[in-house]
Amino acid sequence: MNWHLLAVDLQEGFAPHIHGWDDLRSRAVTMIDAARELGIPITATEQNPEKLGATVPDVKAALGEAPVRSKLAFSCLRVPDVLARVRAAVPVNLLILGIETHVCILQTALDALARPPGEIRPYVLVDAVGSRRPLDRDTALRRLERAGAVLTTVESAIFEALEEAGTPRFRRVLPLVR
Repeated sequence: MNWHLLAVDLQEGFAPHIHGWDDLRSRAVTMIDAARELGIPITATEQNPEKLGATVPDVKAALGEAPVRSKLAFSCLRVPDVLARVRAAVPVNLLILGIETHVCILQTALDALARPPGEIRPYVLVDAVGSRRPLDRDTALRRLERAGAVLTTVESAIFEALEEAGTPRFRRVLPLVR
């Protein structure tokens, strides 16, 4: 199965307001670093960056050369270039992290689920998504699970993408999860 990582709106304007921001940002950087090491394509978005600022510096550094797409739509899959990148290797497991869970994460994952069966399977990384209020985050995660999204953690997703231990890839990625 193909994988794609989508890093959603990890921007300066949101950061001070997101509950548990420091842990979320740390887990996001870990997943981005692992994706780069595993050769998983990465796409990042910024919601209205003229008003909400750019991607926070440590996430931007982790992204390296990965494209960052500006958007106004809440669902990242309503941005034609983002959808085209995600669909470049279908079927695809779409790893989703970022903010806000009850807005952009929710709408992106629901749009993925609405695609033709088996095309895009959303994996929401619960330890790397957040909202201003925990209730909004938790309610959105319950809704996504009922809708059929896979709820998982960064570490679990990394090991699922690895598939086996003892390989050179495993040895390169292991320090990221320790």
